[in-house]
Amino acid sequence: MVKKRFKSVFKYLFESIVIFLIIALIILFGAFVISYYMGIEISFEGNISDQIELKVYKKDSNKVEVENDEPIDIYINNDLSIDDEDLIENKRTENDYFYSQLDDYGKIIYDKLVRNSENLKSGNYVVNFNNDFSEMLLNGEDEKLKTSYKNAVDCIRYDRMDMFYIDFTKMYLKIEKTTRGNDVSYNVYIEKGDDENNYFIEGIESQEQLEGILNQIEEKKKEILNNVSGTNYQKTLQIHDFLIDNLAYDETYSRANNDNLIGVFYDGNVVCEGYAKAFKYLLDGLEIPCILVIGDAVNSVGTSEKHMWNYVKINDEWYAVDVTWDDPILVGAATLSDESRYRYFCRKSDFKNNHFSDGVISVNGTEFMYPKLVDEQ
Repeated sequence: MVKKRFKSVFKYLFESIVIFLIIALIILFGAFVISYYMGIEISFEGNISDQIELKVYKKDSNKVEVENDEPIDIYINNDLSIDDEDLIENKRTENDYFYSQLDDYGKIIYDKLVRNSENLKSGNYVVNFNNDFSEMLLNGEDEKLKTSYKNAVDCIRYDRMDMFYIDFTKMYLKIEKTTRGNDVSYNVYIEKGDDENNYFIEGIESQEQLEGILNQIEEKKKEILNNVSGTNYQKTLQIHDFLIDNLAYDETYSRANNDNLIGVFYDGNVVCEGYAKAFKYLLDGLEIPCILVIGDAVNSVGTSEKHMWNYVKINDEWYAVDVTWDDPILVGAATLSDESRYRYFCRKSDFKNNHFSDGVISVNGTEFMYPKLVDEQ
């Protein structure tokens, strides 16, 4: 009798387990059938001892999304939409924004240097202006010419990311005066300093080495730009995210070229200047208007620090982007939240609550003007 009762209980348990497994398999099969026809993927995370977590991601969707299907727009307060396909597209490489603010003499110097950018790759090419400035020098305007030169090279540093390889502190404007009787003439030229081997930035010693570096940077740029798509706003977001994912802040402040494109594409450890220049360099390649901005910023502990960021033109308006601060230094096992990742992306005038622009590019230089951000009075 006991054996019979035991067999009945065992049979009941066995049948219950079989029925439970069949129902589970039917539910699981149904879920995958639904996912196939509705165009979604179902992924399971966790190990056997953990509660299974189900996440759903839309397939073949152009919408940029984050976990739990929340659009990135909720983290960005600028009245733009990632999904909007009707934004005004400004196709322009903003490589003469500061140039346009130079005086006529500064523009002559700027133009001559840019036209000779290929020659300057030798590291010792002499840029000669012949008699271009004779009239002003005859009028005793030597200091004015020196100021124009200083402003011109400042503008090249901020307009022309493609000429990053020149260290203008190693270049000098020289004025030769020749007197023959009552005739006075001037020859003006720019060359490397007498104590310099070349006027390249640190780490570059020859034209051959420079050409190799430029070719590799160009290839890396093409690879990056070939993987972005959509509207200018969507492309700007993708470049922003790429830099955050691939760069780290140089906390030592001592790595070579941490403020230029070599540091960006070869080492990956840069300071704010490296982030901002990389952002402009890549947007220049996409013909999305972008400029560098310098000034002071008040950080999370209330300390004011020298800083560099960008303005980018989206939908025919200027917005502020601080890639560096969207890639904060994380302590311990902390992870970067989406709220932090887009805190300073394409911001309106409220960006200026803790970012204070200063148009003086170099010490004692001329103050240049920046465009107004959207909704700025």
